[in-house]
Amino acid sequence: QSLSPASTASSNDKDHQDNQQKDDVVTVITASAAVSQASELAHKSISELLRLRKESHSLISFEEMKKLWDTCLQFTVQLEKCSHGQTKAYGLRSTLLNQVKSFMERKHNANMASLVASLDSENGLTQCDVSKERQNALTTLCSGRAALSSTTSTFTKQQKESQQAKKQLNDAYIDDTPYKVVWSCLLLLEFLLHNVHSAAHFQTLATTCVSKIAELLRLFNSRTNQLVLGAGAIHSNARLKSINAKHLALTTQCLGLTISILPHIRAALMAQLPQKQHALLLDLDKIKREYAEHLEKVLSKFVSIITGIVEHGLARTIHKTDFDARGGVVVNSPPSSTPTKSAFSKFFNQSSNTNNNTNDNSANTKSQISPQQQELQPVQQCCQFLEGTCTNVKKMYQVLISLLPPEHFRDVFLRIFVNVDQIIPTLFINADTATKKHIADKTNNGNDTSSSNNDSGGANNNNNGNNLIIFELPKTDVGKRQMCLEVESIANRLNALPGITTLDFTAVSVLEKKLDFELRPTSSPTTSSVEEANKDQGSVTEEKEAAIHDSTEEEEKSANVNGMATSNADEESST
Repeated sequence: QSLSPASTASSNDKDHQDNQQKDDVVTVITASAAVSQASELAHKSISELLRLRKESHSLISFEEMKKLWDTCLQFTVQLEKCSHGQTKAYGLRSTLLNQVKSFMERKHNANMASLVASLDSENGLTQCDVSKERQNALTTLCSGRAALSSTTSTFTKQQKESQQAKKQLNDAYIDDTPYKVVWSCLLLLEFLLHNVHSAAHFQTLATTCVSKIAELLRLFNSRTNQLVLGAGAIHSNARLKSINAKHLALTTQCLGLTISILPHIRAALMAQLPQKQHALLLDLDKIKREYAEHLEKVLSKFVSIITGIVEHGLARTIHKTDFDARGGVVVNSPPSSTPTKSAFSKFFNQSSNTNNNTNDNSANTKSQISPQQQELQPVQQCCQFLEGTCTNVKKMYQVLISLLPPEHFRDVFLRIFVNVDQIIPTLFINADTATKKHIADKTNNGNDTSSSNNDSGGANNNNNGNNLIIFELPKTDVGKRQMCLEVESIANRLNALPGITTLDFTAVSVLEKKLDFELRPTSSPTTSSVEEANKDQGSVTEEKEAAIHDSTEEEEKSANVNGMATSNADEESST
């Protein structure tokens, strides 16, 4: 009652302000709660929507999955910011991660199936062209910028276009090294790059990408081993008639390219993995060693091909090769003028096998050549066995020179030369040993069996003779020299091939030791014989000169005696 109207008005303003502040606080609390509830509802609704579209999202492209991933992550960040940290979108993040895992799993299974189908197809072991897009992707990976690049849909569309349009096929270059590749290898590289890009964009799933890459690499390695070394391509959809040297060469190129690119893939994955998970990359190092072992087996297969041709095909052409006759010895001349026939030549004449009429050495038509003339004459053509060996090595050379890189090419032919150097004298010596044993057994059995046993035994001997390589090492110096010269000629012709590492062949030395003969002795027999002849001629000349000198002295003495007698007679007559 005592308050004035002015004081009453001021108190009312203060009460009104207090009430206004309380209303503002209640409004703020209600708005934040509403935002938090709205955020919770939004992230649950979107998570449910993603869950319902799980199957559809697993079929989208990589670019679409990247866009979905980026959009959802951006939304979760903004949602958490609006709710002032009160709402954490764990459910949405988990759902999105499962979506990407499902997408990668589906994509990986499709890649594995496509890779197997490509390897089994008719073009799985045929060289293909490397387009500019593919080469740019490989160059980007090797330059360490794989995380900044993106996959393009045109990478897989150009499978045969450039190959049909061009006759000159482009190679794939890794660190400036060219590689000739097949389509399945390019498909493998595409899948590897896809996983590298996935690890760079979905860093949470980088460990999953490492395991997918390891599975792809092991599948390609094992399947290629089965198709090429295991000859599975003959029975697969490719329906190849045989696995030839060209298929092996392209396989080595693909394996070499994969080995070269693995360090770059490892570096790209290491940049996306935390330090604690770098141990996962040790599996890639193990795979690299597996590829190196596979490459070694393929390179050894080239040597096995030549060995098989020589041992199982050309070895039978040693049959009845007579180096004595090839050296120019007349085997039907009297023993006093020429060397006699070898034991195996007599065996041929006594044998009743019809195959013995196919002797390609017409020894009766050859004239005897002196050792001096034989040493000076070059070998124009070697025996069928040596010529066939040299021809097949040259055919392999013509196939591989355009398909293998220089280091592999030199390595392969150095191995082939070493193998040929060992196998040539071994086959000659083994054939000689087997022939002597066969002749001895036949001689012993022929003296101790009855007539009926002789009939059945003769059939068996003929059968054994058909399977036996009849050969005997030369007995004369001319034949030994001819054999060594022919082997030396083959070695020189192989070493003359361009682009290979020359080898110091030891086959001639082995045969010289076995034959107890020296092709080029330190003191040449020709020189020594000439020197002896010169010495003999010189001694004869000296003897003649001495005899002439003695006869001249005797004549002078007799003339002096006659002169003295004449003078004495004149003196007596004058007296």
